Amino acid sequence: MTNTSKIYSSSGPQVDDFPTDLDYYDFFFKYWPATRPDIRTSGIPVLIDEETGISRTIEDLQSRTDALSLGLSRELGLGRTSIVCLCSPNTLDYLPAVLAVHRLGGILAPVNPNLPPQELQQQLRMSKADAILVADAEPTRIQAALRAGIPSERIVLIRHPSAVQEQHGLRAIDGRWTVDGLIDHVQNLIRQEGREALEACRFRLSEDNRTRTAFLSFSSGTSGLPKGVRISHQNPIANVLQHCAHMKIPACLHAGHHHLFEPGQDRALGMLPWFHIYGLVVVLSTSVWAGIGVVCVPRFRGTEALLQTTVRHKVSHWYLVPPIIVKLTKEEAITDQYVGQLGHLKYTVSGAAPLKDDLARAFLLKFPGMRFGQGYGLTETCATVVMSPTSSQDYVFGSAGVLIPNTQARIVRPDGSDAGPDEPGELWVRGPQVSMGYLENEKETSQSYLPGGWFRTGDEVVLQAAGLIFVVDRLKEMIKVKGYQVAPAELEGLLLDSRDVLDVGVVGLPDEESGELPLAFVSLSSSAQERVQRLGRSEEVRIIESLMDLVRSTKIRYKHLGSVVIIPEIPKNPSGKILRKELKKLIPAHLPTMKAMQSSSRQVGTALPTALPSTSQPAIIKSGPRSRL
Repeated sequence: MTNTSKIYSSSGPQVDDFPTDLDYYDFFFKYWPATRPDIRTSGIPVLIDEETGISRTIEDLQSRTDALSLGLSRELGLGRTSIVCLCSPNTLDYLPAVLAVHRLGGILAPVNPNLPPQELQQQLRMSKADAILVADAEPTRIQAALRAGIPSERIVLIRHPSAVQEQHGLRAIDGRWTVDGLIDHVQNLIRQEGREALEACRFRLSEDNRTRTAFLSFSSGTSGLPKGVRISHQNPIANVLQHCAHMKIPACLHAGHHHLFEPGQDRALGMLPWFHIYGLVVVLSTSVWAGIGVVCVPRFRGTEALLQTTVRHKVSHWYLVPPIIVKLTKEEAITDQYVGQLGHLKYTVSGAAPLKDDLARAFLLKFPGMRFGQGYGLTETCATVVMSPTSSQDYVFGSAGVLIPNTQARIVRPDGSDAGPDEPGELWVRGPQVSMGYLENEKETSQSYLPGGWFRTGDEVVLQAAGLIFVVDRLKEMIKVKGYQVAPAELEGLLLDSRDVLDVGVVGLPDEESGELPLAFVSLSSSAQERVQRLGRSEEVRIIESLMDLVRSTKIRYKHLGSVVIIPEIPKNPSGKILRKELKKLIPAHLPTMKAMQSSSRQVGTALPTALPSTSQPAIIKSGPRSRL
């Protein structure tokens, strides 16, 4: 890593060319540089459904993408100004849906399929979505789309491959097109009208792809409202190319076992949600583009199901998050049955949230000989800016890795000056993967996206002389639950609606499985205080349970409270800002009370941590050789 005027640059192999004349569709199907394995006409599957075994080649993906784009154009009237929401678990038609919208020149807004209807409505309205592709098993999401103003004829249903097998030829449900039905319908049109019909609806990029929006991805805002992140066509294109260079993915098929990645041979676990930027860019897009087969898994269904899928499909690469690593490490009775069958498993990457040292050690002891690394990024950096080096078998505990190719960083003190090596400061980054800004939010855009192309991550880091970056703390107020961001202000605003709450402050409660859980410190209203004084502890318990119920009934699961603590007053500075660090100092003293509350209540929420996590110094572990089945 080189250092010029405190600007740090990645020292590994760089990407020579980031094309500016391609949209995301062309990048997958028309762009075949010498650095990309040529999987055309190879018959190599790039997507495999884990349940049915149905697979798709790159030609299959293009055929379905083209047909779907024509269907969306002809039957729904979508085109270059359209914004389309995609609300679905991982499925074989997820990527074709993404690229079909881009083929028309539209913008794709991926959203969490588990959002409660009210939150889905909010995101649909914020994005100004014209249509939605939604899992057919989610009637509440369909109703939410209707209430958000999307016409019924612009709701398209995505069916699981097993359902398509069982009911082949089902083109519509309740008068709404299914994706497979729309594709079948359009393929008949193509046979009648010729391929000219496909070309008629094709959008041709005329401007620089750095200035045209491809995705609207939602990220929690510090104000409590989600922010739509405007991601250009070049942002994911650049990050895919950066990953390929950083991970040294060979440019040819069947490169040999000595490579960490073998295009045409390896398979990656596609279980992390593809609406999340980590899943969409790192897992799905990079793998498919580089000829690594992705085993499509709709959701995490438990440790044994994950291991069975890994063995059955000979998965070679795991992309995981810390909560899943916890389960693989802790559920030894299950894991031990499969460890001897995992000789094909070569590499694991943990991302979306920091991984504690003791957990990483336990994981590597459970799966010896496997390469391991971490990654760091944000929705706003689409996706990765830091990743463990793959050139060495040594994993440095506590480090998120090094800057990936074509990425620069500054480490900035609170006064705006540059910090030195081993000195903590806020991480600023720039590179072709940094997104365009926030949708219709100039204030937050100007605060985070700075002149010179710099983006303020809001994370405090230390950069060692060797170029390794260690994340120290989160300067922004976000709580990170299983890799998902939770804005304290969002929960505070909801809890203040309760007549029992005078004031509230929400912070992250350290948790071994989830990383953090939202913890609400509450000061009671005068009427609630009077009832507690009169009725005693039982009334306090009732109030706490009612507040947890309030959040659980209105917010998505990862935003549910881990616990509620009643205190006399919420600490604030003279300007009224909540002093969250002071609240966090109260956690150790209140842990026994929180545990007693959980055992005596209705067992609501998620189990509290048995102890606060300890910190440890960076260390190195060396991976030994591993045999293959």
